Amino acid sequence: MKKFFFICYFGGALFIAQAQEFYDNAIGVSIGNAVTLNYKRFVTDKMAVQVDASLKFCLTQGKALSDTSNTAFYMFNQVFSGYVYYQKRNAVFSWIAGGGIDVGHADAQSVGFLLAAIFQSIAKQEATITDKHGFKIGANAILGFEVRKNHFGFQLDMRPGYGLVCLNEYKQNEETGKKEKIGKTMPVHYFDYSLNLGFRYNF
Repeated sequence: MKKFFFICYFGGALFIAQAQEFYDNAIGVSIGNAVTLNYKRFVTDKMAVQVDASLKFCLTQGKALSDTSNTAFYMFNQVFSGYVYYQKRNAVFSWIAGGGIDVGHADAQSVGFLLAAIFQSIAKQEATITDKHGFKIGANAILGFEVRKNHFGFQLDMRPGYGLVCLNEYKQNEETGKKEKIGKTMPVHYFDYSLNLGFRYNF
């Protein structure tokens, strides 16, 4: 009987110690309108930093800085992001709130221009689709929650923010087959966002 109680006591103590173990680091993936590889590290008991490498699709309302009219754009971003946010380190459930910045590359096109080119192609008319891409910077808030249990966890968050992309327009030269820059660089600012569901391994 004493042996049985000793085993129960030892097993319970081991379970509690494991449940209370701190995990300072986490790696994982997130999916949504962005596909992301990420790394997180707790710097205090209530603060974490996170870095992401993402491919993100964003259909949004944008405006050229030299124009007063709004235009619907689709953006395809390849960006690196960094966030700092509030989160309890050793909690099974914790809210997340903070912000960060991202930098990278964006491919963009106005939705109206793209649809017109597609309809022209369907009607077998000559259509010219130019490439617009350039450097992108932005700032985003991050709001959500994470559920963690020992080595595993999942995080659901939304990241509304501001994006600015400097678009250069390119057209393929039919003679050389190379893409040539046409027109001026067009800075476009827009509402940036993503909704993410992440899965992580804690260590």
